[in-house]
Amino acid sequence: MSSRVNIARPQTNYSVDPHGLSNSRPSSGYRSADPDDPLEKLRAFSKTVEDNVEIATQPLKPYLPAIGRFLIVVTFLEDALRILTQWSDQILYLQLYVSTISVLSAQRSTIADTAVSHGESRICSYSLTLS
Repeated sequence: MSSRVNIARPQTNYSVDPHGLSNSRPSSGYRSADPDDPLEKLRAFSKTVEDNVEIATQPLKPYLPAIGRFLIVVTFLEDALRILTQWSDQILYLQLYVSTISVLSAQRSTIADTAVSHGESRICSYSLTLS
């Protein structure tokens, strides 16, 4: 029975860093901070504010899914109301947008026709996919 391997403890020649690649400074897991540092003061203040907000909003947590759904529905209703009240502006925008696209596509088709007449078929296939 003396040949059994004890897996509960590492061997006596065990090294945490066998290749010597770790940081040689000991670390306690926390950095030592200067309490007079403005960044540390800001961190402490933000932690205090975060804790207070967490305490204050704790009663709302069960209702957050319903509030989120309500806000999504209200967003769609607001969009519908905006479209109804600004219909003429929407139509004007679409007409300007479509006329701009048609001018650009007319220029592209002219460029493609010129390319076809000069024997460049790859540009022709490109223009066919656009129209």
